[in-house]
Amino acid sequence: GEWLHLALQLHALMANLQHGVLTPEEFVLAGDTLVTTFGTWQWASPTSITKFVSYLPKSKQYLITKNVPSFIRASKFQLVTEDQILDDDTQTVWNLPSLRLLERNIREVNHCESGATAEESDCAKNIPSLEDFGDDGNSCKSPPSTCVNDSRSYDISITYDKFYRTPRIYFVGYDEFGGLLSFSQISQDVSSDHLNKTVTLEPHPHTGLTHLSIHPCKHAHTMKRMLELVHEQQLENLRKSGHSPDDIETAAADALRAAVPVHHYIFLFLKFINVIIPTIEYDFTTNFL
Repeated sequence: GEWLHLALQLHALMANLQHGVLTPEEFVLAGDTLVTTFGTWQWASPTSITKFVSYLPKSKQYLITKNVPSFIRASKFQLVTEDQILDDDTQTVWNLPSLRLLERNIREVNHCESGATAEESDCAKNIPSLEDFGDDGNSCKSPPSTCVNDSRSYDISITYDKFYRTPRIYFVGYDEFGGLLSFSQISQDVSSDHLNKTVTLEPHPHTGLTHLSIHPCKHAHTMKRMLELVHEQQLENLRKSGHSPDDIETAAADALRAAVPVHHYIFLFLKFINVIIPTIEYDFTTNFL
């Protein structure tokens, strides 16, 4: 009855808080909310029948948004790392600045810059790094450029990774003339803390085209902590409003359910991804909850 339904809802959200993961059904629910809330996002399907997955609806295989602007390179930001997201108890998740701009006049940024230094992967040993591909193996290739242009655009898609049970994000970029960006150009939009660690070049699972992607091996851990932070903020609000300890304990389950509904998971996911690739202006989720 009603109590069983309520218990199942709470159990599902508790599982998300414990593991930071989604089921395929929850991914579809979260994707529907993203599409409804922000019209620039749409569901998409593969053009080849071999690229469909059976655990998602045929019309909702992945999410995509196109022509997202990028006006400034990552070197112009002060890094906010994943560890800072997880450790800074003074910062609320929804007020967290993705990265802090050091130079706000983006129209003045149009000069040559050097690429980031490659580092060894901190993730699974089998994850290929960007250097493993190089420009010659990257289908996202355009004529080499020695300077950073101040105008780019990206197509961004979100797939469901069944192994890690989390969303996975893919990017393909274009220069101001519509040419595909090379590896070295794309790397200028990635925070140096993540370049060649969790950021890779891989074939898109539904199109086969080479995209920049963020490997999901750390997604569940980071999402788990971000979900916990939102829940802790809810409980802190109860304490500040003068509730007694008994009242807080009674309300804890309600606060847990209200902290981040399953269908809002992707909004929090985009906040996390925006830390890794800060220059693309697709994060419109601030203070959504």
